[in-house]
Amino acid sequence: IFAGKLQGAGIVGPLPAPRRISTYAASASDNGGSGYITARIGASDSLLLVDSGATLSVIPKQLWLKITNGGSELSGHHGDVAAANGGRMKILGKWQTVCQFDSLALIAEFLVADVPSQDILLGFGFLSKYGVVVDFGKNECRIMGKMFPLIIPADLDKPRTVIIPEDTVIPPRGEIIIAGKVENSFEPSFEGMLEPLDTFSNQCDVMIARVVCRVEMGRLPIRVINVTKDSITLKGGMRVATLHTDIEGGIGEHRRGE
Repeated sequence: IFAGKLQGAGIVGPLPAPRRISTYAASASDNGGSGYITARIGASDSLLLVDSGATLSVIPKQLWLKITNGGSELSGHHGDVAAANGGRMKILGKWQTVCQFDSLALIAEFLVADVPSQDILLGFGFLSKYGVVVDFGKNECRIMGKMFPLIIPADLDKPRTVIIPEDTVIPPRGEIIIAGKVENSFEPSFEGMLEPLDTFSNQCDVMIARVVCRVEMGRLPIRVINVTKDSITLKGGMRVATLHTDIEGGIGEHRRGE
């Protein structure tokens, strides 16, 4: 099922009212036409917001500076760009780069905008150019015949399980930092509240610190304390904590990198 004015792009599911640009994920998801896909831009793993209601693709200035290690050459852009709220966006220029979707490498052109949003936006122009088909019912995105999972915004705020990736020995009455692994980690970088599991605490005499921590590439530091006089081995794959990403202070402010 295809919808849209430009040939080649497809939308399956609710189609939001067209607008020239969207700055915030909330603006797009309110209309029922957005989701995230993972991609690699330069040396940075990123979440890209697929927004069928936006014409252009946009990257916030701060993320552009981070990905390019301080900036890169921009081409000029003429004309005003309106945000979803009707305001005008400050555009620094156009930036052309390569987006790596698994084994698929595609050239993309973004407007670099001085906006507070932390979303990299893929607009309808990109979707049309590469014949992208988005199925919001199945949460799937097909790019040039290759299928990718579509991550809905609500999934980013669900609690995640944290496990010990490999066997780790904690010395008697010792304290160590373990690089824990977050299951179902979609974002390259975000923050959350680490809460020890009661089932883990009941299994062994090990204490895990409850703390707000940053996740990078699915890994986060876990402070573990052995309160006994004997060494304790934590087995790889053991579930030790839950990470809550809907903490007060707007986890979305940090979710897609600072």
